[in-house]
Amino acid sequence: VFFPVFAVAQDLGEIQNRGVLRHLGAPYGNFIIAPDKKKNTNYTGFSVDLVRLYAKSIGVAYEFVESHDVHTMIEDLIGTEFSHQQNAPSQITYGEKSTPKGDIIETGLTVLDWRMAIINFSDSTFSTKIWLVGHKDIQSKIPQNFDQFNRAQVLEFANRFQVIGQANTSLDPSLYGIKEYQQFSGSINDYIDLVTDMKENKLAILDFPDAIITLRKAPEKLIVIGEISAPQFMAAAFRKDSPKLLESFNNFLKELKKNGVYDRLVKRYYPELVYY
Repeated sequence: VFFPVFAVAQDLGEIQNRGVLRHLGAPYGNFIIAPDKKKNTNYTGFSVDLVRLYAKSIGVAYEFVESHDVHTMIEDLIGTEFSHQQNAPSQITYGEKSTPKGDIIETGLTVLDWRMAIINFSDSTFSTKIWLVGHKDIQSKIPQNFDQFNRAQVLEFANRFQVIGQANTSLDPSLYGIKEYQQFSGSINDYIDLVTDMKENKLAILDFPDAIITLRKAPEKLIVIGEISAPQFMAAAFRKDSPKLLESFNNFLKELKKNGVYDRLVKRYYPELVYY
């Protein structure tokens, strides 16, 4: 493994001289909400508002740069193609270099070990867990005295069925000891649509914000069976050669949590958190 080195550093000072902060992301839950063409709206969401505020705090303009998926997003940030296997930091290889297309990723990106080998993460911007969900018809198959907060029990139940997930993401079933699974290769939003239309005897894993949105879409179809992971954290991501930008963002985030603005953003985009 080696870390990609860029010909021209793009840290805090260079971004302030350029006058614009480029925010990489993809439509995902209420983190990044795609524009409504009929209503002529712009990108909105928790992550958009957060990075807009940060750009303002360092005196630069804000620009959103959409990526197709998380893999492309990371390549657009570091300016280097890469591949990896088995969610392992030691299995990463780097390829062709290009000019980075953005300065920060903030899109509900979960902190994973293999990702930390490529990019630096900020302090937590959102807490999450992985939940096992299923079609409501599966309710009758859940044992009596089942504890949805007992991960061993939830895993034992999951291993009675095939579980849908997404490889090389925080929704990869292999990360949590699930034996029988089907990997979905489309976008996260297509994955959520698939889960929403899931049939009887099928299970899926979703992170907490995904589950909130999915249950909101189809409360009559789906149930949460239980949690299958320890607490996880989502965070903003930065290139390895942007330490001052990372430090500046962390200081900004601490102030936002201290002055109450962070809590207001969470309540605006994920009001259901009050009940969980």
